Amino acid sequence: MISYAEGSFGTSAVTGESDNIADSYSLQINMNTFSTSACSGVPGCIGWQQYVFDNNPADGFATAVYLQYWLIYHPSNCPSGYTYSSGPGAPGCFKNSLGAGVPVQAINNLSSLAMTGTAVQGGLDQITLYTGTSIYSTYGEDTVLNASSGWTEAEFNVFGYDSSGPVATFSSGTLLSVETMVSNGASKSAPTVTDTGYTFESNNLTLAPLVCQVADPNGPYIWFQESYGATPATTCPVTPNSLPAPTVTTTGPTGTEIETFSFTWPNVSGATYYLMSRNGADSTITGNYSAVYISCQQTVDVQFSSCDAAGCGWPETVLNAKNTHQCN
Repeated sequence: MISYAEGSFGTSAVTGESDNIADSYSLQINMNTFSTSACSGVPGCIGWQQYVFDNNPADGFATAVYLQYWLIYHPSNCPSGYTYSSGPGAPGCFKNSLGAGVPVQAINNLSSLAMTGTAVQGGLDQITLYTGTSIYSTYGEDTVLNASSGWTEAEFNVFGYDSSGPVATFSSGTLLSVETMVSNGASKSAPTVTDTGYTFESNNLTLAPLVCQVADPNGPYIWFQESYGATPATTCPVTPNSLPAPTVTTTGPTGTEIETFSFTWPNVSGATYYLMSRNGADSTITGNYSAVYISCQQTVDVQFSSCDAAGCGWPETVLNAKNTHQCN
């Protein structure tokens, strides 16, 4: 089973995009459909889970990351908390996790965006969006659909904003390099490719014939391009080297009961680094420096990842710490 998926766009050229409104689009990591006890035995009902970033310049409050849960082909008498949808797309019941607000991201920032989705049996399924300067994340209980027990395929791409305006329409001259990394926590074999799509939303780009399957030790991934009025590559990109992890320095706790963990790493030309802190700690990134601020009696796990023109490296835990200072 897949437990982690990551999508990014590497080196891409975007000349413009609109879904009725300029810069209106969504990023999605979509699972395959699967059997789930949440269907409560309803004949034909199947589960489906999405990790979604909606970007809506017309309504900043609607720009957010969240998980969406589906009981496809469930009749209109939905379980409590679900809303029925008759279409477009397959009918069924859906509900969303809590969302995390994100500043509107212009489409020309697409190469700086990376998104991850995790599924943890009996734990929390999480979506995280990296913007190149900041990180936004939210989660939901895996027990909503028990998705971790059925995840075998991952679909990642840029799509229309929602089902009422389902097509992200790019301008001529656009060339996207799409990379999708998957892992079950053990295998480093190159993933297989299936010609299957799960979401109703789409874009107007043409899929290039070249698809690269890479057994990268940082995380196996597939790489492909899609374009409109641009010429795609005919050879696979060079696999990126594993970029160095940061050095960690501890300062504090301070008089305000805050303990600071500082991170520095070598500058690598063309590389972007991400630091993700869990359990609510604040973090900042400036150049090749970052800091995580941990409150009294708070335990935090910090993961580090890096991307260059050929793709993103495998995230690794660089800190698991507790601020033992007593709270006043």
